[in-house]
Amino acid sequence: MADGDDIRRSIQAIMGSQSCAVIVSGVVRSVDEKQMTAQVALSSQQEDCISASFAIGEKGKGIVQEPKVGSMVLCVMLSKSLGFVVMTEQVQKIIINGGKLGGLIKIEEMTKQLSKMTKRIDKIIDALKNSAVAVQDGGTTYKTNITAALQDLETEDFSEIEDKIITH
Repeated sequence: MADGDDIRRSIQAIMGSQSCAVIVSGVVRSVDEKQMTAQVALSSQQEDCISASFAIGEKGKGIVQEPKVGSMVLCVMLSKSLGFVVMTEQVQKIIINGGKLGGLIKIEEMTKQLSKMTKRIDKIIDALKNSAVAVQDGGTTYKTNITAALQDLETEDFSEIEDKIITH
């Protein structure tokens, strides 16, 4: 007899009485991001599948770990139809308080890009303050000096400062 069959019978026997919670392990077959639920296979048999929520209470509150499809999870089953993922082997994403504010900031990358921007601004200010001017040339000398001073400035790139796996 397969291990999954033993597990399934044990869960059915215990949960039928609804006298206590049961902890089961399984593999995530699918995830419904909107409902914040996962279909968890307890064995290789299609009928040995449970639906477990990975959010408790109001879905937009607290810290939610969305399990990755194919990863091992532990679920607490409070009844035949009420279960919660309590631990996951691999996380697809982490959502904090609904995730509407976007991803967390990668502080090292942000600091690096802000440093580039500060150097660029400082060079612009220096070029504006210190570029030579010539009398009655219509600003040609000034423009040439500023253009030369600003030619090789490194621009910042803020595209990689957000961690999209963890949203808050």
